[in-house]
Amino acid sequence: MILDSLTTAALAAELAADHVGQHIRRAHADEAGLDMLLGADGARDSATLLQLRFGPHGSLKLAPGGQIHAGVGRTRYLEGSRIDSIAAVTGDRVLQLQLSRIDAASQRTHGLLHIVLIPPYFRAVLVSQLHGRILGVWAAGTDRHAPTHGTPYVPPASPADRLLPGLDDIGVFVSRLLLQQGPVEQALRLTISGVDRHLATCICTAAGIDPDSPTAGIPPEDARVLWTSAEALWALRGGPVCRWTRGRSRVSVAAPEGSEATVTRYPSVCAALRADAAVSADEAQPGAKGQRVRLARGLRILQCRAAGLQADLDEVATAATLERTGNSLMAAAATIQPGGSGRIPDAHDAAGTVMIDVQLAPGETPVQQGARLLRRGAKMRRRADLLPPKLHRVHELIFETERLLDRLGGAGNLPEDAMERWERRVELRQSPSREAETDRKQTDDRQGARPRRYITSTGWSVWAGRSNHENDIVTHRLAAQNDVWFHAHGYAGSHVILRREGRHEEPSNRTLEEAAGVAAYWSKGRTANKVPVVYTLAKYVSKPRGGAPGLAVMKREKTIMVRPALLAEEEQE
Repeated sequence: MILDSLTTAALAAELAADHVGQHIRRAHADEAGLDMLLGADGARDSATLLQLRFGPHGSLKLAPGGQIHAGVGRTRYLEGSRIDSIAAVTGDRVLQLQLSRIDAASQRTHGLLHIVLIPPYFRAVLVSQLHGRILGVWAAGTDRHAPTHGTPYVPPASPADRLLPGLDDIGVFVSRLLLQQGPVEQALRLTISGVDRHLATCICTAAGIDPDSPTAGIPPEDARVLWTSAEALWALRGGPVCRWTRGRSRVSVAAPEGSEATVTRYPSVCAALRADAAVSADEAQPGAKGQRVRLARGLRILQCRAAGLQADLDEVATAATLERTGNSLMAAAATIQPGGSGRIPDAHDAAGTVMIDVQLAPGETPVQQGARLLRRGAKMRRRADLLPPKLHRVHELIFETERLLDRLGGAGNLPEDAMERWERRVELRQSPSREAETDRKQTDDRQGARPRRYITSTGWSVWAGRSNHENDIVTHRLAAQNDVWFHAHGYAGSHVILRREGRHEEPSNRTLEEAAGVAAYWSKGRTANKVPVVYTLAKYVSKPRGGAPGLAVMKREKTIMVRPALLAEEEQE
């Protein structure tokens, strides 16, 4: 469940109207989430169970008051506290509950419970209002960014220079917006506090402006219309609330565009959250849950592909600069020593007044660097023709995937042949021979190996063994020949594979570094600042006859220095 900043503010107002002055009657927390029973003493009918689920796929739900876990997991910091106020952080997705309770010395103490609803950091933090230090932290065990008990509390980073509709000046907004690069939707998210993609699209739609149009091309008059539309949206304080599913379930006071058939409306945010806590369509249709996982995973992969293609397309704009610098280096080769630096005339400037600053790599001649820049510029020129149709195709697949998710939310299971056609178009479905190989490997997986599974920012799957026995299975049974194999050099640790899954292209440097970071994290070198990680293709990794579990011999390996770090966990069916 995802809430935007406006909806979080509306939720805070609704909860305040119902529960300020009441108590947290019971609280329970574990690695999955935090449950709090809110209500007046003795008033069973009006009690509300607030359920916060942690992690990248966290959620906030409300349910009628009932039984709650006791014993292990009880949070005595929270139980019995009186709720003095409930508010939302302005322009952010954070609920703040001001709590007070009587301590052992019969003195009333005050604390502030921050409920953070910012993916992927759904968590709760209790802070003392007396000294500002953290009294309690409830978060997922894999949340490495969670704050530490006893330290001063630092709120989630939110740029202070972003503007608030209704409070800030329209002239300031116009001047800042027109300085942004990229599409209007992105510029709005960088300029207005608390704006996500959904709210930015709503603002653009109300203003009659294409959210994908370049910001540099809009006139100041249209920028003023955007600000006026944002002010009208920020004036919403409640009323009908929409709930829909697009990848993940979302609730907002701003209705989505283009999905009217699949939107469910509720009188309040609390009503929508209570409906989400009821029996879901996934439970009523068991097969729908697996289809939703497949579609959501495919959507993430497509979005990563689109981001990568867009980054490559943005880089095409540097072709002219690369060619200009390369030609200038060729023309001024006699004036700069190998590995040197200096200012040279721009060979493309007929007047000869424009100068270019250059810095050669150690031992590199001007001709070598000039030739390298010219080759890269030519590559960028070729990309200008190849990338736009590829990016357009990926955007079409993203739209199709979102439509399938909408259909799944409203009609139960989808026909399996429709799912198979979609997977082939997204290139998730393998060839028959490869599927047979995968089935064999999955049989081995069921025999005892369940490796940790992650997904890179570019959509590649990364698997890491949990033990020496599982390392053998990951490396010698589950890995395809051309998967990339990683291991921390000089440290005991997991065998990690970067799975191609039928891809023909080579992984980017960023993808390799992210997979290597996982190998460094799951090794004895986890606490080091940087760890050397060796990598090679899985077909070049072998196990000596009679070797101990987890022992591997490699060849044609390369080494990369990375910081130990985990990635987002990959959803599994």
